[in-house]
Amino acid sequence: MKKLLLVVAVFAISTGAFAQKKKEASKQGVTFGIQAGINISSVSFTPSITGNSSLVGINAGGNVNIPVSGGFSVQGEAAFSGMGSKFTGGTINLNYIPVTVLAKYNFSGSGFSLYAGPQLGVLMSAKSKPTGGTTTDVKTSFQSTDFAGAFGAEYQITGIPLCISARYQIGFSNVLSTTGGSATSSWKNNCFTATVGWRFGTGTNKK
Repeated sequence: MKKLLLVVAVFAISTGAFAQKKKEASKQGVTFGIQAGINISSVSFTPSITGNSSLVGINAGGNVNIPVSGGFSVQGEAAFSGMGSKFTGGTINLNYIPVTVLAKYNFSGSGFSLYAGPQLGVLMSAKSKPTGGTTTDVKTSFQSTDFAGAFGAEYQITGIPLCISARYQIGFSNVLSTTGGSATSSWKNNCFTATVGWRFGTGTNKK
């Protein structure tokens, strides 16, 4: 919980400082958004695990987009993200609060934008469920944070602040705890996310 509060505080302070620095740009185009959708996630296991396949989860959160210059902007996000993987013998569910900072380019007049940036996920829960068995809390077997990169595209429908977004998240860090003799194993999260969102603010009609 302390790590989550620290991440949120840093995110809020840095976003606020950036917004103050870009005050004039903010008056002309800052937008806030909410979004919800689905994750199709999997875990890259090393050594490999038999029957590894994707798991469907939910994704929901909010964002703030701050214009910089031209078509460029910086977008900060925080969300709930249900991830994990299926494999022969059971399922692993990993729930995160990811905080993401994206560099975004908006193609003027088209409604389309592309984005990419780093993401820090704070682990909220980890559950393991063997096939036909009962769910077990395995949070202590995982790292408290997950570092990843995200890239994707967004389309804002002309005339209304409704946005459709799709992205892919690539895990850079081993999320498996290195304690308990697991130093030779590596688990990395990968996830495709599709969301529908709604934007608020002075920049919603300037796509």
